[in-house]
Amino acid sequence: MARPRLAIAIPSHNRADMLDAVLREFQPICETLSIPILVSDNGSNDHTPAVCAEWAARWKRFRHQRRSESIPMGRSVMSAIEMSDAEYTWLVGDDDCLVSSGIETVARCLSERSPDAIVVRTIEVPQPNFVTLDAPVGPQLAELLQREETNEPDVEYRDAGEFFAAKHIILPAPTVIYPTDRTLATDYARYHETHHAHIGGLFDALALEQEKRGEIEVIEFGQICSVSLTTHHGRGKDQWSDLYRSFAEGFPKWFAHLPPLYSPHLHIAEAHYRHIFRSVLETGADRETAK
Repeated sequence: MARPRLAIAIPSHNRADMLDAVLREFQPICETLSIPILVSDNGSNDHTPAVCAEWAARWKRFRHQRRSESIPMGRSVMSAIEMSDAEYTWLVGDDDCLVSSGIETVARCLSERSPDAIVVRTIEVPQPNFVTLDAPVGPQLAELLQREETNEPDVEYRDAGEFFAAKHIILPAPTVIYPTDRTLATDYARYHETHHAHIGGLFDALALEQEKRGEIEVIEFGQICSVSLTTHHGRGKDQWSDLYRSFAEGFPKWFAHLPPLYSPHLHIAEAHYRHIFRSVLETGADRETAK
């Protein structure tokens, strides 16, 4: 069997119903385009194993693996990419709903070109429980997607440093489609404890391509391709979740591991980091002073 051009890889943990809902939404277009879906279950103690078993029984392009115990996030994410035997892997969270038109756009691009990576847009629902998981998700998101439509043009990056300066801190899953082999060939394990091993592997691979060819080819699509069904903060921007707190703690370690090529751009990255995570980084005294 020929190697797939594109696969979708999903690290999952204790979101059985949400995982099932998003799979129901984008599996039909994946079946049409012969795109396999891979799920790495990070020791879930809900009914995620049953959901995966049901999907595997009814669709031959669905594969899953299960860890008996949970592992740290950085390792779990990479374990999903490691399942892929496709040339490119789209890393997607178990709470991310891919839009069919976005999947079609990426697949069409990869049928014509071989970029070093593809970057897509993503949005999130305005509040928790925005969608009902036992009903089709697409119709529930239609109005939100219409409001978030954009006319932003597609952008192509030819310099790894320029791309890093523009996008380093806003590349969560599912915004990147990775060249599988090149990403896995990097020393991404050194980023494991930063929670950003997948993005570290991406920038490592881009640095190698920049050194080898003198340029990179990263395509950024301006249209929305996915929707996060969970919000990244619970009670407003000043009340960040524990996950975001761990992200904030991980970024300085991540910066320290990056290849030297990105050093001239670290001042931009660090300033952006301090702004994005200001509610986590500020002490109580800082907040009182700011008032």
